[in-house]
Amino acid sequence: MNLILRWLRRLSANDTAVRAVEQSLLDWKHEVDGAPGVLGAFASDVRMAAGIGRLIAQVIGHDVADALMKGWWLRLAGWTFALAVGLAVVVFAMFGDPRAGYQGRTLLWALDFVPGAMIFAVFLTIARAERTPPALGLLICVGAMKAIAFAAFQQLSPYHRAWSPFILWLFLPALWMLVGDRVRREINPRRSALVSLAIGFGMILLAGLLWPLGGSYHGYLPWLTPATPAALWLYFLWKQERSTMTAETEEVHA
Repeated sequence: MNLILRWLRRLSANDTAVRAVEQSLLDWKHEVDGAPGVLGAFASDVRMAAGIGRLIAQVIGHDVADALMKGWWLRLAGWTFALAVGLAVVVFAMFGDPRAGYQGRTLLWALDFVPGAMIFAVFLTIARAERTPPALGLLICVGAMKAIAFAAFQQLSPYHRAWSPFILWLFLPALWMLVGDRVRREINPRRSALVSLAIGFGMILLAGLLWPLGGSYHGYLPWLTPATPAALWLYFLWKQERSTMTAETEEVHA
């Protein structure tokens, strides 16, 4: 149980949700320990699983409401617009008009290109937050907007695409959300956010430049995109836990 709680704290950006689930797990352990027989323990497991499921649903609903009603979606939209414009300028400078592949149709370009900017927008929204952000709510908002944009693209474009890559790309905002939560805890979050963003964009550009060259590494290039935020999250997690351990050790010796 301690291992579950430790990883729950590492993965969650919502401290209230972590404490609620932690209390529920402790209550479950106490109830199972006092349950009469195997059937009693099984009944306790079922009740606690249902209770934790309801708790998760309530946390998600609360986060979505916060994201929509407390201005968080405006920050997300602002970062998305700024990043989309910045990415368009970079792509234009390096590869020419980014709308060329869309037969000059700006709407199709936006429907296919702007959702990619949301991946980094949710990272910056969380990383630059002064108070605890509704991370799950923002993630669901990003997923919903990406799904709407993808469905609209499918209807307007003569070149339909499979949904499976879209579903896989939904994991990227979740990974960058975890990085943003760790960056927010850094001593200098602005610098850490800029460095993380530069690394993320750099890896995507590197994969784009290497893709036409082919080679034996060709099959590994798509993994650069999710591997980058995963590595950044592990780095910040290791750094912060090491700092916490060092501080606790110094306090004990003092």
